[in-house]
Amino acid sequence: PKAWMSRETAPEEGRAWWTPEEEAKAIATIDAWRATDPRARLTVVTQILTGTRFSELRAFEKRDLDLTAPGLWVRRSIARRSLGPTK
Repeated sequence: PKAWMSRETAPEEGRAWWTPEEEAKAIATIDAWRATDPRARLTVVTQILTGTRFSELRAFEKRDLDLTAPGLWVRRSIARRSLGPTK
């Protein structure tokens, strides 16, 4: 019997998201930013490690970081210069 809903597929499902060469190049670029643009490096590394959107990261404030508990509070985002809730 045929399923009533088809599984969603995307073109990238046929291969790894990045090839090993692409991944190595991305990591080398991010590492090079340590000396040339440390804020950009910190931004990208934070996004990779936490999975936050750029709009959420832009709205991040010091009070959102609780050093007594692991994690970040993602409470708002900035889109089109407007502060609002996250998705």
